[in-house]
Amino acid sequence: MSQPSENNQIDPFFNTPINSSSEMQMHNMAMNMFFRLSPDLFCIVSREAHFLYLNPAWEQTTGYAIDDLKSRSFIDFIHPLDREYTLQIFQNQFESDDGFKDVTRFLCKDGNYRWFEWRGNANEGGQTSCVVARDITEQKIAQEDLRIKEERYRFLADNALDVVWTMKIDGTITYVSPAVEQLRGITPEEAMNQTIDQILTPDSQAKSIGYIQKLYEDLAAGRPPENYRGEQEYYRKDGSIMWADVFTFPIVGSDISTTTLLGFSRDISKRKEYEAMLLEQANSLQELNNAKDKFFSIIAHDLRSPFNVFVGLLQLLGRKVEKMSLSEIQQHVGMLDNSAKKLSQLLENLLEWSCFQTGTFTSSPTAFSMIEQIKENATLLSEAFHKKEITVNIDIPDDVTVFADMKMVDGTLRNLFSNAIKFTKQKGIISISAHRRPDQLVQVSIKDSGIGMGNSILENLFQIGAKINRPGTDGEPSSGLGLILVKEYVEKNGGTIWVESEEDMGSVFHFTIPVNQK
Repeated sequence: MSQPSENNQIDPFFNTPINSSSEMQMHNMAMNMFFRLSPDLFCIVSREAHFLYLNPAWEQTTGYAIDDLKSRSFIDFIHPLDREYTLQIFQNQFESDDGFKDVTRFLCKDGNYRWFEWRGNANEGGQTSCVVARDITEQKIAQEDLRIKEERYRFLADNALDVVWTMKIDGTITYVSPAVEQLRGITPEEAMNQTIDQILTPDSQAKSIGYIQKLYEDLAAGRPPENYRGEQEYYRKDGSIMWADVFTFPIVGSDISTTTLLGFSRDISKRKEYEAMLLEQANSLQELNNAKDKFFSIIAHDLRSPFNVFVGLLQLLGRKVEKMSLSEIQQHVGMLDNSAKKLSQLLENLLEWSCFQTGTFTSSPTAFSMIEQIKENATLLSEAFHKKEITVNIDIPDDVTVFADMKMVDGTLRNLFSNAIKFTKQKGIISISAHRRPDQLVQVSIKDSGIGMGNSILENLFQIGAKINRPGTDGEPSSGLGLILVKEYVEKNGGTIWVESEEDMGSVFHFTIPVNQK
């Protein structure tokens, strides 16, 4: 390539030598075409900031004729607030090779200012500068509108009662509104630095992770993403848990990685408390309704049947006593006695159960020997044991003493003994044992060799509303009330009751009561 001579001219825009008239002509044509057709505003400005050359785009954009622009310094058209800085950086380019960049407001012929982005570079020799300006007014208006909207939305978010938050799809939290302090007791900055396991309980973590995984899958497959709404448990600063109703809206970016989640979390802890209270009340009402049904069932069936037998026997004796032998009278009197005892037992259970329902049953704990109470209650039922020829085994140390309401313990033993007798066949075995446990409780176990129970009965054994009553091995009646009373007795004394049983394999009832520690 030939070196430029002293007579060579320099292309004013490209700062390159023009070596021949043909090259000059081509450059002139190219420059003329470039000047005339470019939508950007090209110009050459003197060191004194006067326009020397301008392309037609200046007229189209500013409304001024080219000659009007050339007659004045371009600084005259700059907004007064921008002039000093613009003039300074324009002049600085002549002292360095860096050129200049600026964004200023330019006064147009209609009296309005338009935003121009300027780029310029001083030519060799330092007397002129090639400058390109671009009208960015629409962009600046859009940016200003966006800024105003962002400020408006930020104001709303910062003052909302709900917690407003944004999060990248990778889990990075980018904004949390100040309401988080009221909701969780932490600052927005602390919330933004937390990981998901510090924010949500494990169950709620699983819900959130599941939603994000599905969001990934939908975006990857080109499916429209779904919003999320659900109840989640958040950790407060003190470690307690609060409930929030969470709304999440995905804002899809240019690709999956730029997708953002906009979320709202509303405190519903009070609502959840009310729901729990209503549920508890509903359960209480259901229990009361079950108790009422049980009460009427006992009156209608279990109490009426033995009472009818009792009345029938009395009527029979009244009509035929003169014709009966002594042995026949004794037989009927025995039947009356048996029926009366059943009625008495049922009425006693019914009255005690009624006291529990109304809260009038009082507890008077005292210390007593477990072996003595078990033997005493077994003796009271000795006739029933003998009638079925049941063998009774008692294995209880003499030093096992408890601290409980003796009347309730007697009721527990009496009902469990009667239950074991009722469902044990002739010549069966009932074993009674007790031992002291390390947790300061005495565990009493009553095992029988009876007909046992299946799962359907076991699951509802102590439920007031369940219909599990069935006759004994000799057709003995059963109301199911006795075991419900036993549960009340045991729990009233600070113990628990449970059962192990299989059909045709017998049953073992266990219950605990506190040890006498005095």
